Amino acid sequence: MFRFIVHDTRLVGYAPAGAEIEAIKVDAGTLLSSFIQKAMNASERKGKEISIEIMSHGEDTGGDLICCKEHIKLSTVNQFLPLQGGVKGGIVIYSCRAAMIAKGKANQDGDGNMLCSRLAQVVRTTVKASTALQEYSFSRGKSGGCNKGPIVSPIEWGEWEGTVLTYGPEGNVIDVENHPAGTGMDHQEIEVDWA
Repeated sequence: MFRFIVHDTRLVGYAPAGAEIEAIKVDAGTLLSSFIQKAMNASERKGKEISIEIMSHGEDTGGDLICCKEHIKLSTVNQFLPLQGGVKGGIVIYSCRAAMIAKGKANQDGDGNMLCSRLAQVVRTTVKASTALQEYSFSRGKSGGCNKGPIVSPIEWGEWEGTVLTYGPEGNVIDVENHPAGTGMDHQEIEVDWA
């Protein structure tokens, strides 16, 4: 399966690379429609045999992926309609609290459960996301001192944290995995000095 990765550069680090990976960078100025068009192009080239991985920060309260200018949230999820039926490998969201429902936000922006459910329905594929903070790591070179050298390895997500939900193409939860909450860190970046 060909992996199409969108990496919002507000998340420090860089995406993995490889023969079966296409990674694009987006930021606060990138329109969501631009990312979706590039994903559509990848889907057409690969005969719909792609998965989409979203690497971005999530809002502290949950249910809002800080990805592209408009963010990915319940009020923007319908922009994914052009991808309907074009993502056979599913969507994996590597963002903190992507599937969490923010207090008082049921059925509106901030409802990550509804966001993931609607995303699965709109694209007609599976969507996997967590309700908890997600930790990741990368390595820096030695030049520039501790935690100031150039990043020398791609982002490594490691194990999922918290409750991880997989939504089916109809938007229903088809799998629930429970993992330990991790270290309880408020920030998910872990930098490793390159030896």
